[in-house]
Amino acid sequence: MKKRESSLTIISIVALAAVAGILMIVLALPQARRQIQSWAGLNERVVLAKLQREMQFAESKDLITVVKLKQGRNLIVEIYRQEQDSQKLISAFEFKNEFDAQMIQLSATGNLFFVDRNSGFFEIVVPGFDHEMNPRTHVIEFHSETQEFRLKTPPSEP
Repeated sequence: MKKRESSLTIISIVALAAVAGILMIVLALPQARRQIQSWAGLNERVVLAKLQREMQFAESKDLITVVKLKQGRNLIVEIYRQEQDSQKLISAFEFKNEFDAQMIQLSATGNLFFVDRNSGFFEIVVPGFDHEMNPRTHVIEFHSETQEFRLKTPPSEP
């Protein structure tokens, strides 16, 4: 009886090691890892917030739509411009290993804001947390001379 139990134990250990080895090989291959992530829903895009506003471009005043998304471990901000019957993606920003956050702006709570500047332009404020749960506030601004959105860099620390 003991001999049979020890044989079953050895077979179980060998089978477990084989499964673990196969799993390690599969996860080491990028294409297999992406497939597993898609099965697990890690590449699913979830809309967290959406804002719309008219904006003056060089040639016209158009409606823009800003969408904050969660995809896998990343936050993504996409900016669309209304063109006739469709919306065209004009800019996108990805913040790796970040989590969504809420903040208070002028007595309103939210996770995506437009902030008006005296110059007639505005900034897009995107709050989040990094992978260590430190708060982050990303600011995206429109540059009228180049007609593009850019991530505003924080001042360098001494």
